[in-house]
Amino acid sequence: MTIRVLAAFAFAFLLSLPQLTVAAESASKEGGADALATATPAQPARALAAARGADQGIKVHGDWIIEIKSPDGKVLQRHEFANAVSGGGPNALANLLARNLVVSLWRVAAYSTNANLCNNSTYSFCYIEEPASLASGGSVVKTLTVAVVNRALVLSGTFTATSDTPIYMVGTSFSYCPSSSPACSGPSVTAFTEKMLDSPISVLSGQLVAITVRISFS
Repeated sequence: MTIRVLAAFAFAFLLSLPQLTVAAESASKEGGADALATATPAQPARALAAARGADQGIKVHGDWIIEIKSPDGKVLQRHEFANAVSGGGPNALANLLARNLVVSLWRVAAYSTNANLCNNSTYSFCYIEEPASLASGGSVVKTLTVAVVNRALVLSGTFTATSDTPIYMVGTSFSYCPSSSPACSGPSVTAFTEKMLDSPISVLSGQLVAITVRISFS
């Protein structure tokens, strides 16, 4: 009789194992999915960290494409790289969000080791400005367009090189006015992003330099 009772208990226990396993897995899944909901008041920071991940924050991305083209438009070189926010970029962004500044116009800059990068100027840089810019001089071309594409700010412009010279650095900047005088006559300029190229880009006189910058946030 005792043997029969023990066998019955053993058989019932074996039948219950699959149910216990499913219940444990269900509880484990529910605990992972509802970490925030089940967190006690003493564990909010740990629960948030587990739910969001360890590496979170607002980031600014600057993705560049520089194409060197022949006079007939054939692409001879294509360079893609990312840049970083410049030293003054975070402060400028904070003031824009605080409505202390108003953006006037954008600029994309290319820097060379030699003069005559564009327009036969005596300067070793070329500023690609928006058509409404009041800037003038041999180092300025006004071909820059500004648009928002797929939630990113896109700056695009071109210039024709007027000497054989390498481009070693690029950057973006914008002119701004105080929010108290949004139409100021003499806006200041602050750098926003910049990049010292790992390898200079060789450009020959007469070639077209096409630059596109995509600034996004995540």
